[in-house]
Amino acid sequence: MRIIKTARKMAKVKSAIPPLKMISPEKIATIVQDLIKGKRPLEVTIDVHAKEFYSSRIIKTGRIKGRPSLIIDTVMPAEQGKRALARSEELEVGFLLRDDPHTFHSSFFSMEEEGEFSAVAIAYPEAIYFHQFRNAERFVFTPDDPPAFAKVEFPITKQTMGHEVGLVRDLSIDGLSFSTRNNKLEPETRINVEIEITEMEFLEAKATVVEISNARDEGFPYKCGISFDYMEQMDRERISRFIHEERRNRAKLDKNAYDMERIMTMAKNKIRIKARLEGREVQHHELEEIQDFLEFKNIELDESLDL
Repeated sequence: MRIIKTARKMAKVKSAIPPLKMISPEKIATIVQDLIKGKRPLEVTIDVHAKEFYSSRIIKTGRIKGRPSLIIDTVMPAEQGKRALARSEELEVGFLLRDDPHTFHSSFFSMEEEGEFSAVAIAYPEAIYFHQFRNAERFVFTPDDPPAFAKVEFPITKQTMGHEVGLVRDLSIDGLSFSTRNNKLEPETRINVEIEITEMEFLEAKATVVEISNARDEGFPYKCGISFDYMEQMDRERISRFIHEERRNRAKLDKNAYDMERIMTMAKNKIRIKARLEGREVQHHELEEIQDFLEFKNIELDESLDL
């Protein structure tokens, strides 16, 4: 399976999607029961650089000295296995569930006997990580790019939904991140999102919050990363085309040259962002005023250079 090794490798890739950390006891219990019923094999690593072994299944849950545990089978020789495990500080366990890679951290409790085979009692997981090994091309927005927005619908209570519009910071066919004032969007939260990638183009998706982190923005102090759970294939293709087109446009720019057209575009993008996040349409006079102002400044600069 090589799940653990791949997860560690992906963690070092800057553009990789962070794993979703699941800490809900109910969610963890559901996953464990699915593993038991489906007799799913496990990949186990003893400490970071030590040996690996495989288990064909979780036999059952239990308690060892009052602590919740999992009993897993293994073909590891009892004495050799016991020595290796007894010296271990940490176990990392990987498995596939519905073809999706997951991992959790654990520790060794004891060797057990289950019929002909040796079994191992390990600590019950406190958190399970869901990994996305796809390394989709991620487009990071700059002031030169037309702004994109995420209109998010999220649960406040079982009966109440909250709504918010955030500025998209980066985008891929697998997910996006956006600026937000809301630090209640906790990992594992299921949300609906409408993505506005141009003023006339809207995409819809069902998504899960992957992470919420601090951002250097007084107005929007948090950055929320989400992973798409469901999106029409046609909309994924539209995102891919958008990224390709904007990369082509960006390649034409001279990053060190700020002509009037480029400055005007960046200023208008900023006005659009301000208006959209304030929940209103851009007023025509706002664009005219900034254009007049910049043209006036350009004339002043030209005159000063003539002197």
